[in-house]
Amino acid sequence: MNSNLSQFHAPRPQSKCLEFHPSTALASHPDCAALYQKISDIKIEFVACEMFSIPAAQEKILAPEPLAEDTAHERFLNESVKKPPSGIPPYLASLYETPLLTPEQEFHLFRKMNFYNYRAAELRAAVDADTATYRQLETIEGLLQQAHAIRNQIVQANLRLVVSIARRFVDTANSFEDLVSEGNVPLIRAVEIFDYTRGYRFSTYATWAIRNSFVRFTPRSRRRSAQYLTGTQDLFEEFSDAGISPTEYEREHRQMTTLVSSMLASLDNRERTIVMSRFGLDGSGTKMKFREISSQLEISTERVRQIVARALAKLRTTLAESGTDCFDLRS
Repeated sequence: MNSNLSQFHAPRPQSKCLEFHPSTALASHPDCAALYQKISDIKIEFVACEMFSIPAAQEKILAPEPLAEDTAHERFLNESVKKPPSGIPPYLASLYETPLLTPEQEFHLFRKMNFYNYRAAELRAAVDADTATYRQLETIEGLLQQAHAIRNQIVQANLRLVVSIARRFVDTANSFEDLVSEGNVPLIRAVEIFDYTRGYRFSTYATWAIRNSFVRFTPRSRRRSAQYLTGTQDLFEEFSDAGISPTEYEREHRQMTTLVSSMLASLDNRERTIVMSRFGLDGSGTKMKFREISSQLEISTERVRQIVARALAKLRTTLAESGTDCFDLRS
């Protein structure tokens, strides 16, 4: 990860332009505690820039996106990229309607996105659960929402990059649609951590990130495909070896599914979502890593660990009350 990338845990900011003006009338807002917890759980990352700490530079940073120069080269470039490759689905072909960003636009958007995250991180460091007001928390949430919107804008302008790279990795075990879906994840992450201050184009970094993801993903898909082709035969051999009929297996499977569903019902929505993702109970059959869940939910990896530990403690209690001892609940 870039050295300039910060997961912000810093002392109270000194910059006067980022100070709060508390409103005691809002401190008792009924949703204040919930909003404080929501904001506390968010992992805020940004690539630092010297301009961020200069109040006079904020107007330039937050200025509207620069227009693309109306030159013959730019017109040719934008017309050429609007033509999607042959054979791709219509919903992906529509991606080519979004014009590419010029180097100036790209730099401006990355700087602006990171500045919003920088301000949100500083303001969050300046409040605590006892003194935070709803207006302060709304300000932080608004900054994060603006950063998120710019992130999505950059992602949208670069989605065709995923399509282009995915076409080179298609094989019998890796469909084009699956690869595009998989490639969106490293693209989004690349936008979040790209160091725009180095002067390189984002597409150079994103291409490496997407290709690297496909290199890891495609062999796993081939192995899963091979396992699926032989899975039915293996299952019936297992029945034979254990003296279990398919009917008995199906009945026990339904009973186990019912028990798992009742146990998960004892968790709140966030705990249930994280536990299902962590243990592959969401229908995908794939166990997600802590960092994958944290990226998906935009909270810290440590926070995911804490929620899993808390949820497993609840499940152990539920399991003990049910009198069942067939599970080994470890994270």
